[in-house]
Amino acid sequence: MERKKENKGGNADKYFLKSYGYLVQSSQGKKHLKLLAEKIKQISQVGMYEIIDFEGEVRMKSHPPALTSQYFSWPRSFQKLLSVHGALEFGKKSRKATSKDLWLGKGNFELDQYSTLLDKLRIEEMFFPIKYFSDAWMLHPTRKNKEGEPLLVLVSHSSQNIVKTVQDKVGDLFIKLCLTYAEGQIKHLNRLETIALLPPLNATSKNELREFSNLVGVFDEKLLKLNEKLYAVTQDLKKGLVDTKSIHKIQEEAERVVRIYQKHRIRINAPNTIAEIEVTKKYFVKIQRLLITV
Repeated sequence: MERKKENKGGNADKYFLKSYGYLVQSSQGKKHLKLLAEKIKQISQVGMYEIIDFEGEVRMKSHPPALTSQYFSWPRSFQKLLSVHGALEFGKKSRKATSKDLWLGKGNFELDQYSTLLDKLRIEEMFFPIKYFSDAWMLHPTRKNKEGEPLLVLVSHSSQNIVKTVQDKVGDLFIKLCLTYAEGQIKHLNRLETIALLPPLNATSKNELREFSNLVGVFDEKLLKLNEKLYAVTQDLKKGLVDTKSIHKIQEEAERVVRIYQKHRIRINAPNTIAEIEVTKKYFVKIQRLLITV
């Protein structure tokens, strides 16, 4: 399909604020939207979709309006979002498509049959408006925020349970997540540019880097086993073989390990100096201690 470019001139940020201002309602949300608008590089049209490219090689793909009559059971505030854009994708830019690390729209989230959420809520009551990597944000059917609207809760894919709650509205939260994502990618690219200017590694450094890469592989394997252990204990809970406190403790520790690991995993991709290797090793020592306790 031929790509039709829309030249917004120097008004791309104003166009974005006007077209996507409906998403945010709080003063903080408007601030986040403005900061995101300042990072726009280009706005273009591909068929029915509007494509917005940002600094950091990230992209937003906007879908045409959805027929809200199909989602009459969803909260009205969310139906309003769908009436403007049926869905919004946000993630790393590539030749083929956006990575869809973030998604705003009618989302699906697979709950394990052993999830404790299914003991309290019915599937038909669960609405997942935001996909967040492998996790999802759910509009809780019974709990309310300060304004009396459904409370947004983060449901973890690994623990199959609620791990976080926020007072934000759907659109405000989505824009905040997009801004955080874009800023993280910009920092990562800037770091890679800095590394490219460093002198090449000598033979000794290359050997240390090779040893470090092997260490990374060991930790990847340990993390996989941790997830397997967590799943096994979850099943034991359903069978009454372990008490609730034990599983909650393991879930909390596992979530903490994964968060720390993912946060610093980016450091492993290109440690080009001895100093970087040493710094990254310290993070893995911390993770190793956590793995021992779980």
